[in-house]
Amino acid sequence: MGFRAEKKSITVRFSENHDLYGFEATFRGMDIRTYLRITGMDGGEAESVGSGIDRCSKALLSWNLEDSDGKPVTATADAFMEQDHDFVLAVSGAWFEGLAGVPKSSPLPANSPSGEKSPEEQIPMEIAS
Repeated sequence: MGFRAEKKSITVRFSENHDLYGFEATFRGMDIRTYLRITGMDGGEAESVGSGIDRCSKALLSWNLEDSDGKPVTATADAFMEQDHDFVLAVSGAWFEGLAGVPKSSPLPANSPSGEKSPEEQIPMEIAS
């Protein structure tokens, strides 16, 4: 029996103190080769911000965005690119954070364990004079 590594999706949410609190979107993830290339981690030049935003728009799978009349906005690349500048920068930035690891914009759930104390606090230190 083999293991199937599923491509992950990235869910973007913003914390309560953010202007975009309540917005939620799901994007496709990406393979590591593409990620290394577009970030410049493969030794090449990193992708431009404009190219990154375009890539993000094409990765959009779903969102809860509504227009000014309260009607759902279809989750398409074109609809993404028609949004406000600050909105697009914040959302695409959160997507890139999600690709890199745990996004800052997606707080841990309240039931998340706090983890262990840092060993640094427990190591006795002496100061030489």
